[in-house]
Amino acid sequence: MRWLLSILALCLCASVANSQVLQGQSEIERILAVGDSMTVPIGPSPFAHYGGHIASERTRLLAKRPGEFVGVSYVGLNGCSWTNGYGGGTGTVFMAAMTNLVTNRPSRIPCKAVIFAGSNGMALSNAPAAAEFTGLTNTINYLLTNQTAPWVASNILVIACLPRQGSNDLPTFETNRQFYNNLIITNAAAWGYRYYDVRSNTLIGAWTAQSNLTGLANAFNADRIHPDTGGHQQLGISAAPSLQ
Repeated sequence: MRWLLSILALCLCASVANSQVLQGQSEIERILAVGDSMTVPIGPSPFAHYGGHIASERTRLLAKRPGEFVGVSYVGLNGCSWTNGYGGGTGTVFMAAMTNLVTNRPSRIPCKAVIFAGSNGMALSNAPAAAEFTGLTNTINYLLTNQTAPWVASNILVIACLPRQGSNDLPTFETNRQFYNNLIITNAAAWGYRYYDVRSNTLIGAWTAQSNLTGLANAFNADRIHPDTGGHQQLGISAAPSLQ
């Protein structure tokens, strides 16, 4: 009888250990990012992107067992904004949002939405900041009222617009950017979404950041529009705490 109890005890221990391993290899949250070309994948790994750095920071904060992690997926449309398609882009960022935040949203994993767009319309076509913000809030409203799987506003993070000075950009862009970012921040409480004001990190958010192409302050590519890998890291790590 004693040997039988010993065998049962060993089996129970083995079962518990195996269960812990299986539970540990799990995705505990998914970051779903949408936007314009800022949200197009860069580098060989999805975690090289700002969304990946947000996911890595979330993993560090949330993981309780070995193997637990926060995943990331993103859809970006080159040259688009909330109002129109630009520079060869097809459709608007609204289409990307529908793809990643509705169609690609997993049903059994807690999700956070990261929304990041708006500069192309203002920089290339002088779209009013108010029109871009309306496109953003129309998308948020769709997510909140979606009948199949409505989002909770506090699970949506809106990242404010980065500076840029591309060769074809209009001189009115920076004025529009400041107005657009102010709209994002001042309307956050009414809508209930979270936001990250990029201007709080001068390495990526100050107007002069896009002209710092060398040295420790470098965060942008030579086009002075898109963050480089260091800029994506700065953006992701800085924005991640806004999801708390």
